[in-house]
Amino acid sequence: MAPSRKREREILLSDGEDVTEKYYGVVVSRVRNKIERLDDDPPALDSHVSLGEELREVVCNE
Repeated sequence: MAPSRKREREILLSDGEDVTEKYYGVVVSRVRNKIERLDDDPPALDSHVSLGEELREVVCNE
């Protein structure tokens, strides 16, 4: 089962100190895949009244 986002955050913040190097790599890969999927989302989110702007605010800390 995949770790929760909270657990992924904990693993990344601790540089994987409490997990194996292999599992840390799995978590990093999983997060990279999430980032890549975000690349496809803006056009769809921009078609909604506010979702595109909400994404930009979160990602850009505006």
